[in-house]
Amino acid sequence: MKYSLIFRLSFAFLVLSLSGCSNFLDQFAKSFGNSVTIPQSDTTPPTVKLIIPDRGSGQVIVTTNSGNTFSIKKDETFFVVAMAEDPEGVQELRIRSTTSTTCRDGDQTSTTEPSSSEIVDSVTPTPGGQALTKRWLPTEVAAYGYCDPTLEFETSLTISVSAKNFSGQAGNNAVAIFKFP
Repeated sequence: MKYSLIFRLSFAFLVLSLSGCSNFLDQFAKSFGNSVTIPQSDTTPPTVKLIIPDRGSGQVIVTTNSGNTFSIKKDETFFVVAMAEDPEGVQELRIRSTTSTTCRDGDQTSTTEPSSSEIVDSVTPTPGGQALTKRWLPTEVAAYGYCDPTLEFETSLTISVSAKNFSGQAGNNAVAIFKFP
């Protein structure tokens, strides 16, 4: 079974290469960046992006700073992709999501303690070793909030992306805030 899958993938790669799709394969390979030798020091932090595919319009929303707010529906799931790029190599890429819900009953308001989760993709080569100039990390996000069903509520889901290079310099955070209902 294992060899059958490897054979099928190899065959698919060969067919795509011979059928004029080599341009597509080259573009896909470049999405991982270039292989570089890690320098002793790196004076520029990585560039960080948060990519949010919009399923309705087919467009992609890219945020490279904070303050972008989007409306979503309760229980909606969607993908986001964190991406970082540094000509001297990216060591770490991190997605952090924080959810907070505010419940209202007339004049009474209560807010849940924020809950957070984090996904980290990192490598540990040292100067002189090899690294890639790009790292990307896709993840599925689920929008949820909990209140008594008789209460009004608003949930805020904040997703932030950060990255570090091999000298420990951090790139600026890319942040998006999703609110529902």
